[in-house]
Amino acid sequence: MRLSIAFLTAAHLALCETPTVWKSAEIGARAAKAKGTLTLHSGKGYSIQLKTLEREQRSASGESADRILWIRRGAGRLSLGSPARRSEVAVGDLVRLPRGTPYAIEPVSGKLEFVAVRVKGLAAGRAAPAGIRPARGEMGDVVKKAEIDATIARSQANAPLHSQNNFTVNYVLFKGRAGPWESHAGCTDIYLVQTGAGAIQLGGSIEDAKEESSGEPRGTGMTGSRESTVGAGDLVAIPRNVAHHMNPTSLPLAYVLIKVWAE
Repeated sequence: MRLSIAFLTAAHLALCETPTVWKSAEIGARAAKAKGTLTLHSGKGYSIQLKTLEREQRSASGESADRILWIRRGAGRLSLGSPARRSEVAVGDLVRLPRGTPYAIEPVSGKLEFVAVRVKGLAAGRAAPAGIRPARGEMGDVVKKAEIDATIARSQANAPLHSQNNFTVNYVLFKGRAGPWESHAGCTDIYLVQTGAGAIQLGGSIEDAKEESSGEPRGTGMTGSRESTVGAGDLVAIPRNVAHHMNPTSLPLAYVLIKVWAE
């Protein structure tokens, strides 16, 4: 019996930590069938949820985890903090809900649908995992889609958006180059694809791998990987130590990258 339980637990964890690509149409279909909250993916220190609100959601004490919301359908009103800061949110916007912060989200004229990336805080006294982190940035309560589009249009290289010890957020831009063959021991990568298209390789082994810094191997190619296509509106989750490579097929390819450093 113990062996059976151990096997099932290991299988469940392996399933949760499998690299996954969700197409935008698939996310929409799941949202249409689901009511309330649907967990798309979970892993060490984080989860990715699909939420549909039909009425106000409020928390006087905030959540136990940091959350980044990616608005996919509808519009709403956000109230955050005490005293409250109020914002309007709409399709394509990013919202940051710091853990322990009072908030209220209210749909306007119908349902409000969003992807929520939940990241647990690090245990008290625990150092953040090592790895290549983006430059420091400070994200506001809401980053509007117009601001995201403008950053993608004017930038020629990756740009920082937010950083703290348990997660970071930055723009990844491809304007005529492919990405490296790499993996990360210290963080999970989550892509929120904004524009363009690409072919992504996931899994397998990195050829001629060398660590550019601790836990950050890069190489000259990959073997044993599987390939998927990605485009605007798609969502990608790449767990720690999973090899990956992005080759843009329609430029500019750009996504918001959430790196989860929580353990």
